[in-house]
Order: sequence, then structure tokens, then C-alpha cells
Amino acid sequence: MENADKYLIDIQELKEIINLILDSVMQKQGQFIDTNDDNYYWVLNINQIFNMNIEIDLQSLEVGSLIDDVEFLKACKDNQIFNSAVFTHITPLLSYLLLREIRRLDHSKET
Repeated sequence: MENADKYLIDIQELKEIINLILDSVMQKQGQFIDTNDDNYYWVLNINQIFNMNIEIDLQSLEVGSLIDDVEFLKACKDNQIFNSAVFTHITPLLSYLLLREIRRLDHSKET
């Protein structure tokens, strides 16, 4: 890969990697995940996430819901509507899967 290309993201390759990761999660955790204890999360504005030069006003944080995110994505799938809003609903779900994996690994260290 040339130096200039190192900043390019291959979407097809990313899709394949994400599918492999989700297959692995499903193998370890099963097809269905109970979010009852962790349904709600803090939402950061996308412009804040990648801007290391600003302070985040904790009073301005909003609350999101994993179940609402899933319902939104299902509606997008049913209506074949895929716009930038889907990313704001996919990200928390992937982050939650990461959190569950971290917890699983921490639990296996304890036993």
C-alpha cells in the first residue's frame, strides 16, 4: 500500500471484518442479547467525539436507548432507507457489544 493510501478505508474489507466479528460475538454470546440492565447510554454529539480541542459540557449530554436504536434500524431495513442517521444508531450497538465482550473477558479472569 502506498503512503497516501494508508488513510483510505476499504468499505468492502470493513464489511467483511464486521461480519466476522458479529459471527464471533454470536458464537460466544448467542443470537439474542438481553440489554435490560444496560439499555440506556449517554449520547455524544458526533462533532464532539473526534474533536480533542473542546471540553464536553456534561449538562448537554442526551440519553439514548439500545432498544430504540434497534427499532430504528429495523424500520430502516423494512423501508430500505439507509442514510447517515443509521450510523448514529449502529455505533452504540457496536459499542455495547464491545462492553459485553470486555465484561465477559473480565469475568473469565476472575474465575
